[in-house]
Amino acid sequence: MSCIVRSNKPFLPAHLQIEPSNKCNLKCVMCPRNEHIFKEGNMKLEQFKKIINENKQLKQITLSGYGEPTINLALEDMIKYAKSKKINVEIITNGTLLNEEKVKSLLQTGLDRIYLSVDSAEPITYKKIRGVNFSLVKKAGELINEQKKALKRKKPFLVINCVVMKDNVNDLFKVVDFAKTMDASVNFKSLRSSEPGFF
Repeated sequence: MSCIVRSNKPFLPAHLQIEPSNKCNLKCVMCPRNEHIFKEGNMKLEQFKKIINENKQLKQITLSGYGEPTINLALEDMIKYAKSKKINVEIITNGTLLNEEKVKSLLQTGLDRIYLSVDSAEPITYKKIRGVNFSLVKKAGELINEQKKALKRKKPFLVINCVVMKDNVNDLFKVVDFAKTMDASVNFKSLRSSEPGFF
């Protein structure tokens, strides 16, 4: 049995992905930003508020894109504004710019979820993919948990985000083990790239 509902009302999304910044401090081997040339910049808080105000049906937003969201200094104000509108907010970050002060600031916004990008728990493989030391992202995860405990908060929930590719396919169980040490869940994503040889 099926039911078709027709309506003259336009479809409006309950979930939006919004890019606070298209700047990035890393140059990951699989990132699609390497395939494009575009003007770099940060979204202004006023523009973000306009998007939220024009989409009153929103239930959730993901702050992510080609860039690293923590580069935008208005990020915390964006999260606070969205939360004031009863919107669930999550960010996807490489974690390498997170320090104690930044983590504490993010936690105080009411942020619901942090996706921490960890494509391998093997330091050599991680550096091959991300170009920086694994210790940076490990420290970020530790800081998030430390500050949650210090502030007595259950949120934001921590999720380890792993892009599966040829370079790390043998490390996936270690990523799961790493997530357990961080009291985090794991989200595996398949790689989509126009570049041959990644998978």
